[in-house]
Amino acid sequence: MFDAFAVQWPETAREQLESAQYELPLRGNATTAYQQLAEGFRHHAGTSFADGLYRVHGVGTAQQARDYCIQLAPEAGRVTFPFAFDWLGRQLAVDLRDPQNLPVIQFDPAAGKAYESEMALAEFHDLISEESLDGEALSWELYREWRAQDMDPLGFDECVGLGVPLFLGGEESVGNLQRSNLDVYWELSCQLARGVSGL
Repeated sequence: MFDAFAVQWPETAREQLESAQYELPLRGNATTAYQQLAEGFRHHAGTSFADGLYRVHGVGTAQQARDYCIQLAPEAGRVTFPFAFDWLGRQLAVDLRDPQNLPVIQFDPAAGKAYESEMALAEFHDLISEESLDGEALSWELYREWRAQDMDPLGFDECVGLGVPLFLGGEESVGNLQRSNLDVYWELSCQLARGVSGL
């Protein structure tokens, strides 16, 4: 699943994360999509591509990410399971209601919501493997602009958050980006999103 992706976006770091006993909470786990995902975890758990542009979860980080997804968007979060996250801290999860395809759902802390899609897991990785410099799925152009100002690779526990989130009128621009601890950014984003939704 990650072979073509690794050609476009090379592996630059790897954390030692638990992956061998990775199991998803869904029935019929012999589907092709499930096997692709399980293989991806076995071989790439803890891997960072392109200095943190895209990172693959391990067992523990996936469970923690799922808790955050449920806080941000409870209805979608409860039926998904995260497999990766990008440099902006957006969690990428599979929709467990469709084990044949495992469609990808994105949980965006800056937007305060989840974006559902009908794009199957394999199709999603084909898309981001073929992205050019103007590709949008991983916000590559913005990443390149930010990297010109901050050349240090992102740690596995870091992301580049929006100082002012989109749901509070912030913009997805370099001037509104700041390196953050991933957990702290998600906790703060969930708190702010709940506060806004309660107004």
